[in-house]
Formats: sequence, structure tokens, C-alpha cells
Amino acid sequence: MLTGTTLRVRQLSDSCGDVHTVTILRPAATDANRKAFLDAERIWRDRARAIPHSDVDASYRAYFAVDVAFLAAATTRDVPEDEYIVAAVDERGAVVGISIFRLEDGVWHLLLHTVDPRFQGGSAAECQIRGIGSELLGADAALMNERLCTRVELEPLDAKAEAYWRSRGFHNSTAPLHLTCPELRTLEAAYAHTPHDDADQLADDPPRRRRVSLRV
Repeated sequence: MLTGTTLRVRQLSDSCGDVHTVTILRPAATDANRKAFLDAERIWRDRARAIPHSDVDASYRAYFAVDVAFLAAATTRDVPEDEYIVAAVDERGAVVGISIFRLEDGVWHLLLHTVDPRFQGGSAAECQIRGIGSELLGADAALMNERLCTRVELEPLDAKAEAYWRSRGFHNSTAPLHLTCPELRTLEAAYAHTPHDDADQLADDPPRRRRVSLRV
């Protein structure tokens, strides 16, 4: 189970009507936390493998989550300066979401943002928890504004994710999409409480993903 600084605790409902306690935290730099992310990588990989090969989009998104879990494990004991790892865990202690962002040259870069493959758009899993990605984003925005209110940039994973991010205020005629400082404050306020989450909230950092893909 991950340990660290708790950022928020939320009661989120699943599609079967059951309520789950989800905790958003900044993991501490420990061997135990590295193992927890590696456990998530293994579990998420098994879930990705179970997706039919014909479902290309769902498989791609699931393996993306696997890559992100590995990267979190690889860096959690030695997080680069000005980089943040934020994770979501359920009441059993299982990792159900990960977000990684960095402050570079006065700009926030939302590098990677994903949830457990069971809870992604297009997943056939029963009783899917909704709102995990939004809670991660709300915690991200609060941390960013606490440190420095400035521009935020991200690369959407795919067309569905781009539509999601644009509907939440990110904009630009070409990638990367971005928010201004006032828009970041608005986002934090909007996500101070659990908002609707359509499960298409995924962000990608292609160069980092290519490096990770050499291992996974």
C-alpha cells in the first residue's frame, strides 16, 4: 500500500451503485512505494492482456497505463527536481490512478495522467469507479497553484482524450493544449469537489513514453 502525504479523500460511486473510498496522495520515496507501483504495473499488464486484440483503442489505453505505472516505480525513490508524482489508491490499498507533472522554465507540464485499465473509457469491466481521474486532476491543480500559478501544458493521449481536455478548458489550435494561470485557478475551484468524469481524461508525454517502452 502506498504511503505519503494525503491530499484528499473522496467517496466515489461505481457503476453498480457501490461507494468506494479513494485516497489521493503524494507517495513518499520508499522501497515499499516502488514495490506498490510495480505491483500495479503487473496487475494492469494482466488486465491489458485480457483485452481482445480486436479492441485496439482499449488495448492501447490499457498498455499506456502499464507504462505509466512502471515510470512511477522507476522514479518514486528519486523524483527529479520540480517533478511531482500523485497517485490514487482504493480502500484496499490498490493503486487505481497515477498523475505525473513537472515545472520547467516557469511552465507546468502535465506529463502523464491515467487510471486503472478497468476504469478507462471502453473497458468491459463491471462496477467501474468513476471520478478517479478528476480527483487526480483536482489535486494536481491545487499543488500547482500552491507552488506557482502559471501556464499548464499537456499532450492528449488520443482524440477522445483531446475532446475531454478541451471540454474542461484546455485550448490551442495545435498540441500542446494549455491553460493560463487564471484558468488554472478556475480548474482548481471546479475540481475542489468530485466532478463528472467520463473516463477519457488521459495525458501523454511521448518522449518519456518512448524511453519507458524500451523496458516494458
